[in-house]
Amino acid sequence: MTDGSSMSLRSFDRLADRIHLHRQSDQRPILIVEGVTDEKFLRSEYGAVWHYFSAAGRVNALEAIDQLVRQGNAKSVVCLVDRDFDDTVSKVENRRPVVSYKNADLEGMLATEEVLSIVLDNLGSPEKLNQRESVRGVLTELSEMVAPVSRLRRAACVNSWALPFDEVEPAASIENKTLKFSIRGYCTSLRGAALRNGDSVPPLQDLIEIAEGKEKIDMPKCPHGAVRYFSGKDFAAMLGVALRRKYGDLAQMQAGRDHMASVLRMTASGRIKRTEWGAKLEALMA
Repeated sequence: MTDGSSMSLRSFDRLADRIHLHRQSDQRPILIVEGVTDEKFLRSEYGAVWHYFSAAGRVNALEAIDQLVRQGNAKSVVCLVDRDFDDTVSKVENRRPVVSYKNADLEGMLATEEVLSIVLDNLGSPEKLNQRESVRGVLTELSEMVAPVSRLRRAACVNSWALPFDEVEPAASIENKTLKFSIRGYCTSLRGAALRNGDSVPPLQDLIEIAEGKEKIDMPKCPHGAVRYFSGKDFAAMLGVALRRKYGDLAQMQAGRDHMASVLRMTASGRIKRTEWGAKLEALMA
């Protein structure tokens, strides 16, 4: 086989076709998820009572469930995805077996008082934690820090702006001791990264006014009742800084965004099944 024709067979793989073939030998309910992280977490919650298919992204997951429905092969198949900051899920969830996490994504759903309390107890400094009023106060503080980033994420979706959120670390715009988030600093970094990528972006002041909430942005509505809407990884970034300086003494390597997201998942393991959201998912898969 020549180089030009030696494409991996995986290139020709279709998730919906794999699910259809799998169903011929396994009658368990099937849960389609975005990626391996989701699959590992949910498997730890619910075990092997369902079969899981990781789709390598939300687009692939939604495409697979749409194809299965059109083929008439969607019986006992549910697609679980992040709601994120666009309107993609809200447009399909009422006509397809699609469900989203509570809040924007998995880690956003896990950022609760119960989980945060355990994280603070295990990774925080007793001396520094004595200065805080309550876990609820810390959760509110971190949620407010995340809010400007959430507004920008929503505005980018609404206006089709190519803002590279994954390339700009929100923790870098936080003053370590006070946890004051520099909106101007973050917007400057975000816009600079976009320009370096060759993308067209609005003026800096426009971004600042959106982030500050001076320009009205209608945030997505979570049908599962999340009061504060945010990306869990953005929250994890803020939590990491808080545990480095204000509420703990973690080293920078221990407090990175991805590591703190893992901490949220590990801490929440075994708890989601007991929540209202977890019970609804279990009923949906029955």
